[in-house]
Amino acid sequence: ASRAMPRLGGVAVLRAGRRGAGARAKEQLPVSRRSMTYRVFGQGSGSAAELTCGSHIVRTDVPKSLGGRDTAAQPVELLIAALMGCETATATYVGRHMKPRLRLRRIAFEYSAERNDAGAQELPIEQKPQHEARLTAIRGTAHVHLAAGAVETSDRIALLQELVEQRCPVASTLRAGGCEMAIRWVLAP
Repeated sequence: ASRAMPRLGGVAVLRAGRRGAGARAKEQLPVSRRSMTYRVFGQGSGSAAELTCGSHIVRTDVPKSLGGRDTAAQPVELLIAALMGCETATATYVGRHMKPRLRLRRIAFEYSAERNDAGAQELPIEQKPQHEARLTAIRGTAHVHLAAGAVETSDRIALLQELVEQRCPVASTLRAGGCEMAIRWVLAP
C-alpha cells in the first residue's frame, strides 16, 4: 500500500510500499503545476496569414466581401474547427478512461457560431466599440458514432459530453470568454 509523505514545496510525494528492493518514491504534480506550451509562428500580409504549427502549415483569409481574397478559411472558422478537433481528441481520451470504456468510432459535428459584427467593424476605429468583438454563441449537434459492436445509452453519451466539456481546453477558453455553448451530443443511429 502507498502512504502519503509530506509536501515538499507544494508537491505531494508518495512513497510506494515495500514490495521489493526496487520500490521507488513517486512524485505526483498537482494539476495546477502542469502546463503545456503551444508555439505557433507565422506572418500575415493584407488579410491573409500563413502560420506554422509544429510541422503543419495553416492558412487563413477572409471573404472578398470583407476585403480578403477568400484563399483560405476565416480565423473564426478555424476556431470552431479547433473546438471540434479538441472535443474529438478529448472525447477519445475520456471514453478510454470511462468505466466501462466508451468505444468511439467517430463524432460528426454540425456547429454554427454567432457574433455581433459591430464589435469588429464599428467606426470610428479610434473609439472603443460598443459591442465586444467575440463569439457570443456556438450552437449545434455532435453525433456520436460508436465502434462496431459497442452499445451505449443516451445517458452515457450525456456523461461523455459533460466530461469532455470539463476537460476540453478550447471549449473552456470559449466559455471563459463569455461564449454560450449550446451544443447537444446525441447517439448516432
